[in-house]
Amino acid sequence: MFTSEFTYKSQTDLSGFTLLHYPTVDSTNWEAERFAKGLTIEELPMLDSGIVFIADEQTQGQGSHYRKWISNPGGLYYSLLMTHPGPDAALQNDPAWYAKLASLAVQDTCKLPVEHKFPNDLYYGSHKVGGLLLHSFNVLGKHCLTIGVGINLNQTDFPEEIAGFATSLAKISNQKCRRSDLVQALTKKFRPALSQP
Repeated sequence: MFTSEFTYKSQTDLSGFTLLHYPTVDSTNWEAERFAKGLTIEELPMLDSGIVFIADEQTQGQGSHYRKWISNPGGLYYSLLMTHPGPDAALQNDPAWYAKLASLAVQDTCKLPVEHKFPNDLYYGSHKVGGLLLHSFNVLGKHCLTIGVGINLNQTDFPEEIAGFATSLAKISNQKCRRSDLVQALTKKFRPALSQP
């Protein structure tokens, strides 16, 4: 089985999901795909219960339309890897649906009016706080889906090129947000959607 030297299994309660944490990774979505493709056919069933990948920072974070997602320490960089029923499964490639669920997770956890902006962005007023990126692929006959979420969590400063329109949950609320709480809320929201027949 493919395992990064920087991963560990957390004791956080994610209702059966495995959680892998990386201090630094190029992209949690890319790492999720590498992990899945490194499994043997005997190990493949572990994907059915779901694996969450989080990183303290990403060196090649991705936004929509191949844009770079600046992923400095302080943010939430999250990917959920699961199998899904197949190419015709409801909701499997609908970024708007999952982005809406992500906005609800932020609202429930941080009590902030973060809204989904079609198709896959998260905004507080006119300022962007996050985004979502889906990727589907096939491993040894199993259809897999990664839901990647990037959220500006506790950053207080942003690079000049995005400073005018980016903000973070901490800047909005004037207090730090607990990453572990948001990880659990996102996973709880996504599970029912991925269980659609």
